[in-house]
Amino acid sequence: MADQKRWFKVWVSIATDPSFLDCTLSDIGRWVLLGSWIAEHGKKGKIVASLNAFRHRLKIDNGDDTKNVISRLPNVYFGDDENDNSRDDENDNSRDDENDNSRDDENDNGKITVIIKNWAKYQMDSTGYERLKRWRKKQMITVQENIREEKRRKEKNKPPISPLKRGNILLLPDWVNREAWDGFVEMRKKIKKPLTDRAMNLALKDLEKLRLEGHNPIEVLNQSTKNCWQGLFPIKEQINTKKHTEVVL
Repeated sequence: MADQKRWFKVWVSIATDPSFLDCTLSDIGRWVLLGSWIAEHGKKGKIVASLNAFRHRLKIDNGDDTKNVISRLPNVYFGDDENDNSRDDENDNSRDDENDNSRDDENDNGKITVIIKNWAKYQMDSTGYERLKRWRKKQMITVQENIREEKRRKEKNKPPISPLKRGNILLLPDWVNREAWDGFVEMRKKIKKPLTDRAMNLALKDLEKLRLEGHNPIEVLNQSTKNCWQGLFPIKEQINTKKHTEVVL
């Protein structure tokens, strides 16, 4: 990381990056040295210095052309190249002769500008970004928890599901005897424990469960009606028979 200008990032993809595959080990080393120099003394991926300074910093031999060596480094270009790329082709034709006569390889101060591409993307201080990332993650978790809590609250306060009715008549499943059911409902009213819509749904679910266990729905309803029971239970005689059978066995 380049945090507080103490680090220069070299991504692990450098080993397979096409830009570096044809580079010599010396040029890769110079690229790292250039990046470290920019991180320490440059600004936003750019550094301005004399050719001698570049030669010294990048360990360039005296017999090598400094600018030629720098131009070989991956994703590195000169400040003048940036300006040239931004001009229209038509303007280039009219200005090149004048600029070539008035401009040497170095600027008036004997210095050149060297830039590493995409510096902000790969080398910017990441501490602030990491904090922002953690904050956003925490906010996202909080939002998700609020959504779940709101969903639980709505489920808790959800009005009871009314049983299917046609007018004032409850639509019962085909396997429920109307007479036995009405008798059970009437008994609940007489013991001053009338069935609410939700209670009717729950009673039908209990009755279906007992039916699947082998109990006759009519007998289950009549048993509760006869004994003034609020709920629905397995047939008592069948329970006693099972217990007796188990004892005999």
